[in-house]
Amino acid sequence: DRRRVQWERFLAATSLALASVLLFYGLSSFGIWDPWELSAADSAQGTAEEAVVGSPLRQWLVAFGFDTFGISGWAGRLPVAFSGLLAIMVTASLVWRFIGLRAAAYVVLIAATSPLLLFNARQMLGDAPGILAQAAVGATAICAVYSHGNAKEGSPKAWVLWSVGV
Repeated sequence: DRRRVQWERFLAATSLALASVLLFYGLSSFGIWDPWELSAADSAQGTAEEAVVGSPLRQWLVAFGFDTFGISGWAGRLPVAFSGLLAIMVTASLVWRFIGLRAAAYVVLIAATSPLLLFNARQMLGDAPGILAQAAVGATAICAVYSHGNAKEGSPKAWVLWSVGV
């Protein structure tokens, strides 16, 4: 039993490290010359002639990255990528609480290799902050309804989590 717990902790830590590498590695390897990303950067700085349709949270995060680290490609992308990692962690902690650590590690691996999350978390125009907000609202609602301890495998609480798509 002790070896199984150690293996699950190792698997969880390794999957979180892999998710971090996938989200953060190479954020500075390309500039802000794509027209859609340039318009997102201009909108975050407030220099765009017309507002870019999108999340105000994303625009605020990109502006925060520019204010904190200077105007560069990685500075605008870093807060968006960090919100993608937080979305993965919120979902994994929910699954850990109700199902177990091994399932949470699998959730991290699946979410981190999902093209939808990777595309939205590695660009300034991505909607990873929106994904984070949805994950936080969903986790809060599920924890509010099922707050009576952990669910064991096969229990109704675990089936509710799987049925809502976590």
